[in-house]
Formats: sequence, structure tokens, C-alpha cells
Amino acid sequence: MSEPEPVQEAGTQEASPSPSTSPSTSPSPSPSPSTSPSPSTSTSTSTSTSPSTSPSPSPSPSTSTAPRTGSPWLDGSLSVITAGLLLLAFDGMLRLNKVRSQQYRNYGSDWFDRLPIKEVAFFAGIIFLCAPAALFLARALWLTATPLLNRIAAALARRARVVLVVAMVGALAATAVFSWKFVKRTPLTPDEQVQLFQARILETGRIAVPSPPAEEPFVQPELIVSNGVWTGIYQWGHPMLLALGDRLDFPFLWTHLSAVLLVLLTWLLARELYPDDKRSAVIAVMLTATSPFVIFTCATLSNAPTSAVLVALAAWALLRHVRTGGLGWALLAGLAFGVNLHVRPFNALLLGGLLGVMALVALLRAGKPWTKLAVGFSLGVVPLASAQLFINWQLTGSPLRPALGLARGYRRIFGFRGRMAYGVSNLPREAAGKLATNALRLLLWTSGSALTGATLLAAAAGWLKKRGDALLLLPPAFLLLGYLFFYRSPVSDTGPVYFLDALPFLTLFVARALLGVRDRLAARLGDAAATARVAALGAVAVVLAMATFWPVQARGVRRAARAIRAPIELAEKAKLHRALVWCANPPGGQSWLTVPPLPWPDFRDDVVFARDTVGKTELMDALGDRTTYLVRYPGGRPTLFEWRIDLSDGGRLITKQIYPQKGLPQAEPRRSEDFLDAPSVNPLMPLKPDQFDPGSRHP
Repeated sequence: MSEPEPVQEAGTQEASPSPSTSPSTSPSPSPSPSTSPSPSTSTSTSTSTSPSTSPSPSPSPSTSTAPRTGSPWLDGSLSVITAGLLLLAFDGMLRLNKVRSQQYRNYGSDWFDRLPIKEVAFFAGIIFLCAPAALFLARALWLTATPLLNRIAAALARRARVVLVVAMVGALAATAVFSWKFVKRTPLTPDEQVQLFQARILETGRIAVPSPPAEEPFVQPELIVSNGVWTGIYQWGHPMLLALGDRLDFPFLWTHLSAVLLVLLTWLLARELYPDDKRSAVIAVMLTATSPFVIFTCATLSNAPTSAVLVALAAWALLRHVRTGGLGWALLAGLAFGVNLHVRPFNALLLGGLLGVMALVALLRAGKPWTKLAVGFSLGVVPLASAQLFINWQLTGSPLRPALGLARGYRRIFGFRGRMAYGVSNLPREAAGKLATNALRLLLWTSGSALTGATLLAAAAGWLKKRGDALLLLPPAFLLLGYLFFYRSPVSDTGPVYFLDALPFLTLFVARALLGVRDRLAARLGDAAATARVAALGAVAVVLAMATFWPVQARGVRRAARAIRAPIELAEKAKLHRALVWCANPPGGQSWLTVPPLPWPDFRDDVVFARDTVGKTELMDALGDRTTYLVRYPGGRPTLFEWRIDLSDGGRLITKQIYPQKGLPQAEPRRSEDFLDAPSVNPLMPLKPDQFDPGSRHP
């Protein structure tokens, strides 16, 4: 591959005694421009010095390469054309496999490590088409813009704090726009809905409320209705943070701010680990801020951003303790991991143990005392762990029994058995396949897509900045191995959210690996050429990752949000007031994804939404002051019907189309007994007609 000749600036060659030495007194035979008798001819004679004046046996890189015979613009144009053909092939492959139509990934279909074909096609296209395209585009960029790339790189290094502020603001803006435009400010999954429900329980000053009048309309595996208690299975740390924003009528406030904190903590980690290298911090924060993984996940109500912030905070505090020996830093690390026990306890135990041991080893190797670390860490963790035991006792009557143990269908969720929680199989062979699947997702969904894979190859070749940089891979590796024993692989269209904690470590590793590659190239090509190549590759890889990742994911997320919001939007358009709306499952939608919004724990909502089940009558009786409606999908179109039982006519069921008012036929009246005896449409909790006696409520 032909490359441009690197340019070396005047006054940088070792043979020159001083930039200020005059030509008349300089005895050096170096072919420096300073030996030219005339300034007007210095540039033309510096490369045509006679052999008698250049006896140096080791010429500099700028004079050791043969002059180029081709045109950089022509070579760059050919590279762009080649990259364009590869990207067209990628787009054609997406269209051929219909990756952008319907659901990108079928939720739950990878429990047995059967990767959905659309996801396989997407990943294969990134590896075999987008990665080569990135190389060709990067080549075109460095061929034609080496001086510009070097100026930009130098400016970023000089204005490191400005880069940090811009990255923080940019991450906040990106996640807010994505949440508004695609997520529609809607909890996408039952996990998010239940955690918001728990936040609203906290706003009432409790951790549980009395059971709903009817359980079936709200039942799902993440909710607990037992012994008159109604609550969720999740820890209370994340709901508490959601409640702070929900009091301002904006529950997404905390997760959006988490994107800012992740960028800031990536910077602090980099500056603590590599205080003499601002470039590592600059590259790492730019990768974190532009990561679709961060932007997408922080646009939801997922508890993964909270866990990632706490893990990064604890890692930074441990680094500060190792350097300063301060008890306060050890206490801060313990508090961060202790709070994470109330957010994602498995991640807190895995990474808290790993990073704590790494800090202990660092202290012992440096000959520093370790007692402050043990005392401070324990003072932070123990009280918060004890608080969890108290919460367990309040909810279940036993300190050692978590609320999760009361959930329907719950069984042990870690280990190897034929059937684990919710009937999902987890055997060693399946678990190994899931581990490989999640490693691939984490690799390609982090930042820069193929860029992360390229830096791993560079590390394997020994091209890291320092050998110790490989330790940054321990937290991601530990998380992956820990989830080897989890009963299912993560299923979410925002990526492997179980591993978001690993992202600051991964982006910092990528930054260090890129700088290691730059140093290797500089030894052969010179500083300017090496910097231009690495800068071009990094920029192109990130832009290409955003361009390929975002549209596919955004479409899937927007489809899910629309399905969830359909009943809400119908109620808003019909201007319902004091209403109870029963929601059927949309055509082709999995019920666990498209469950209607949970009500406030005390049913204070102006419009209460509930899953359409055979158990209507109990909730209707309890909320008798509300008008009842149905959301159905005749012809695949969401339609709102008024629904009531005419007791004066023998219990006849009356339905009247409300919105849209035209275009669809009215439903035929039926007897209430006929409707109540129909099979349940709730696949999570199928009920038999003999579980209640409709005749006792309606004649």
C-alpha cells in the first residue's frame, strides 16, 4: 500500500547543534535547512545535498522513503469508492435479510443461544463489510488530510478540559433527544415499569402497598402480590433515584444525568491511572460520549446506568486510595459498592470483589499499609448490606429471603440445571454459547464497533501502550464469566445492558491501545503520519458505527415504544377522563414487552390502564366511578371502544367505537356471560373460567 511521505519539520534533526547556529560557523555536515546559504533556496536544496555533505549512516524517516509517484487524491478517491461499494453491500444485505422490518431481535429468542438471524446478519455485516470500509475511508482521510488531522489532534490535547465539557454536554443532549424521539419517554420493558412503580411506592413513604383489587390485570413476573402485599422484585436504590425525578414529573432525569456522570468518571479514571497522558483521557471520553451503548441505555429507565456510575465511582475512589492512602477514599469506594448492592447486587459483588482485590494487591506491591482499605471499605459496605437484610425482613418476614423469592414462577436463577427460573434451561453447553454470544455483543455494541475488536488484536500483538494496560480488560472479562452462570442471556434492544458497567474500562482500554498502535507506527513512519493514521481510523470507525448501529436500533426501539404508547395516545386523543382502559395485546407483539403502563399504587391516575383479562369485574367494581373502555386491534389498527354491561337488558355487553370514529365497523353486542367465559388473552397468567363465578356479579 503506497503511503504519503511523512514531513519532518526544520530544526528537529539530532545532528543540528542548535536552531540558532549561523551557517558560517556551523561545522555540521547535516543536510539541515540551516546550512543553506540563502533562505530563499533552503527548501529546494535541503533534499538535494551532495553525498559529501551527508555522511550520516542512519537517515531520518523523512529521507529514507522513496518519493511518491502516485497522487494522494487519486488513491483517496479509489479508497472512497471501494468503501462505498462495501457499504452498499452492507445495506443490500440488511435489505435482503429484512433487518429493518418488524422486530430487529425477537425478545427472549436467545435464551437457548439461538441468535436471531437478523442480529447475526447485522453483526456479520459489521465485521466483514463495515470494518474493511472503515479502513478504506480512514486511508482516504489520512492520504488527503494529514496536516489537518495533526492540527486537530494537537488542539484536542491542548484543550482537554474543553473536550471533557463538550463530551458531557453532547452525551446529555444525545440521550435526551433519543429518549424524546424514539423511546417516547416511555418505559420500554416490564423491568422499567416495575422499577418506576416501586419509585412511586417510595413516594408514598412505603416499600409495599396493599394488593390491587384484581391481580390478573397487572400480573407479571417482576411484580409481587402475596399475603396482601403489592410491590416489585427489584432492589430499591435505582427506584429511589427515579423517584427524585418523578417528583418533578420527569422520571428520566436520573438516567439522562447518568450519561454525563459516565463521561466524567471515565475522565477521572483516565487521569488517575495515567496522570502524564492527557491523550488517553481525551480519547476515552470521546468514545464514551459517542457510544450508542451509553446513549441508548441512558435514554431508558433501566438500572444499568446507575450501576455503571457506581462501579466507575468506586473504581476511581480505590485508585485515589492506592495513591494517597486516605481513609475517606476507601470509605467512598465501600459506599459506592454498598449502594450498588441495592441496584444490581450481582454486579456489585463481582466487580466490588475484583476491584477490591486489585487495590489490595497494588498496595502490597507498593509496600503500603492495607488496613485503611479494609476498614474504610467495610465501613461503607456493611451498613448498606445490613439495610438489605432489614428490607428483606420487612417484605418477606426473613432477612435471608429476598423479595424475588415471592415472585411467581421464581426458582434459582444461577447455576446449571435443566429448567431454571421461569422454565428457562441453563446447561453448561448452553451457558458457554451464551457467554460467546454476549462477548460478541459487548465487543460490537460498545463504541466504534470494529474499532474495539481491532484494538484487541493490537493488544494480542503486543502493541499496547504499556503491558499493564491489559488489566483494564479484567472487569469486562469478570462480568462475562460471572454471567456464565446466569439462567439466560440478556435480551434488550439497547444492547447487553447487563455489561454496561464494563464500558468505562473498555473505552479507556481502546484509547490506550490506539496510542500503542500510534507509537509503533511512529517508529516507522514518523509522528505526523502515525498520528494521522490513528486519528483517521478512530474517527471513521466511530462515525460508521453510529451510522450503522443507530438506524437499526432506533427503528426497533421506536416500534416497541409505539406499541406500548398506542393505548396512551388513544386515550389522549379521545380526551378520556376518569377512565379505566383495558388493553389487548397488539398483533404480533410479545405480551411481556407490550404490557400497559402500571397505575400509581393508589390508583390516583386520571386514566388507569390494565391488561385485558377475564378478571375484569373485580377491578371494575373497585373503580366503579370510572367509565370503562377497550383497546382492540381490528384490522391491525389500534381502536378505542367504550365498554359497558347493560344490566337492564339481561347483562348485555355494549361496545361503541370511540376513536377513530370512522372507518371501522361497530362491534356486535354480546352477553356478558359470553365475554367472561372467553379464554384469557393474558399468556403470562392464563386463568380458567371456573376460577370465578360471573353469575354472582351479573344476572
